[in-house]
Amino acid sequence: MATAVWEAAVTCETGRPLPEGKLTFEEFLAWCDEDTWAEWVDGEVIVLTLPSCFLYKGPLTVYNDKHDEEVSPLATITKEMSITEVVSKYPQTVPVFMEHGMGCLGCAAARFENIEQGAMAHGIDVASLVADLNKVVNKGAKED
Repeated sequence: MATAVWEAAVTCETGRPLPEGKLTFEEFLAWCDEDTWAEWVDGEVIVLTLPSCFLYKGPLTVYNDKHDEEVSPLATITKEMSITEVVSKYPQTVPVFMEHGMGCLGCAAARFENIEQGAMAHGIDVASLVADLNKVVNKGAKED
């Protein structure tokens, strides 16, 4: 019963039924959108529970009420993050890295180097790169 209720809630919330079986990462990306509260782990879709969604949004609502400000949970990329971590989590950042002259995203060093180390090795302005990465990751988050 609980599973049926949960699947109904997911279908109602996203407008799409919960996928069955294992999915490739590309299939997961095609199924979900920026409003989907789910993760892809080893071929399986892990949907965040409604209570965890409530708890995630709760503190922002309290802050907004007290400060009369509009706050949204934006992703933040920092210069300390590994290149592979960023590219894996945010594939839309690949063109940004390339435009800045960092074309070796698949090399062995990318797994161990953070953004700052990679940028310094290629003579790239770290602050500009990180700012552009955050712009592309959060694109549309502030649009109405």
